[in-house]
Amino acid sequence: MNYATLYTEITNDPAGLGYAGKTDAEIAALLNAETQETARTTITAAQLWENTLLSEYAVLSAAGRDAFWGLCNLDGIDVAAGTNSRAALMQLFPQGSTTRAALVALLQTPLMRSRAAVLGLGRVKPGHVQKARGGE
Repeated sequence: MNYATLYTEITNDPAGLGYAGKTDAEIAALLNAETQETARTTITAAQLWENTLLSEYAVLSAAGRDAFWGLCNLDGIDVAAGTNSRAALMQLFPQGSTTRAALVALLQTPLMRSRAAVLGLGRVKPGHVQKARGGE
């Protein structure tokens, strides 16, 4: 747990979650609630598969299929601008393809994450809040 980050978050409340006057448990609950919209920069192999039109997959070259399955074997497919994975997907499924349109639509759907996750804190417990505030 990064207590300095947690302390700064609770003290400044930059996202306006309303920590003032709350108990440690209430602050932890606010931090862990999935209330923060963030841009999607990764997709799972399952999401790639579910958004791929099989007839478009079927016409890929052998190298294209190898690339597709290489992407499917990654822990997470990085689709942020400028990444190799995004470039590969754009080459595999060109403009106007149903698969590309489905993937673009998926990328435009924001993720809901907790404030703790956005800050890189992991799951926050009341004891973490207490320690960050200077109590033990």
